[in-house]
Amino acid sequence: MPPATEPVSIPERHLAQFAGLLQADAYDGYNRLYLPDRKPGPITEALCWSHARRKFFELADIATMRDEERMRRRSRQLHLKPSNASTHYLTSSVRSMG
Repeated sequence: MPPATEPVSIPERHLAQFAGLLQADAYDGYNRLYLPDRKPGPITEALCWSHARRKFFELADIATMRDEERMRRRSRQLHLKPSNASTHYLTSSVRSMG
């Protein structure tokens, strides 16, 4: 049981006499059920694939946002450079003539 100062979650109350395998979402109310010293025994967490998959999509979105921001930043840098774009393709000897 949790210390007297911490409220017991609904899952803890409902599963007080259960030990075994539990498939559940990431609700924080389940966390203390997985403690190894829990009585009558620990509950083994079986993760929910749809919630796990969501995390991968969130990571992919973050990576995409970072890539997009990097591209925007690089584009601004290129557009702000005070140089003549046509000189980039000329050899050094031709540039020195102009």
